[in-house]
Amino acid sequence: MDFNPELLREARTLAGLTLAELAARAQISLGQVVRFENGLRPSPASWEKLLAALRGALAERVKAAERMRKRIAP
Repeated sequence: MDFNPELLREARTLAGLTLAELAARAQISLGQVVRFENGLRPSPASWEKLLAALRGALAERVKAAERMRKRIAP
């Protein structure tokens, strides 16, 4: 498991998620997400849940950006 709290925070922000939204998507507690972003290493199971939630949210953002790009392209 290659965990980096700064990368977690950056990915969450880029995905457009609040701490609470990430917790809900990952089905873990808000307190855990806060602790992970502050440096506590998540269990492998929690880390996989976080990764899955972030991948999904980032994919949604990419699709939304592509739709917008097509709408504003000449």
